[in-house]
Amino acid sequence: MFFDHFGLHRVVITIIITIIGIGFFTPYFLNAKKSFIAYQNKNITLGDYANPRTISQVQLLIKSDTIPLDDSQMFIQMIGKASYQKGIWKYQKSIKILFKNRNGTKDSILSNGELFETSKGKFFKTEENIIEKYLQISNVLLTIPNRH
Repeated sequence: MFFDHFGLHRVVITIIITIIGIGFFTPYFLNAKKSFIAYQNKNITLGDYANPRTISQVQLLIKSDTIPLDDSQMFIQMIGKASYQKGIWKYQKSIKILFKNRNGTKDSILSNGELFETSKGKFFKTEENIIEKYLQISNVLLTIPNRH
């Protein structure tokens, strides 16, 4: 007999484990597929990486000045619209943006105001200088080095 008393239990347990595994990993693979399709279509934005809910503080390092941002959520939303650009870009990295996460970790992005480079070497670009625009809105008087 193929299904003796012990064999039937093994088959049933194997089927149950398989169903649980499929149910557990399917959402992960669908999310990964969605991210990959967005990557292929160049629909990725910096906002996909900079989540305002996990970031507690943002600072700008410009020359020797350190500027803590009062409205970091607005700043993250502004730079979050930067779209992904394939390739390697040369630009003057005059600004460092420091992010302090709610869990205590820190991260940074190099920028010239229009082009943003993540620590993983991904580049994101905006049509206007977001950092200058934020500083004007916030009434912070500071000269940003020439970005050409």
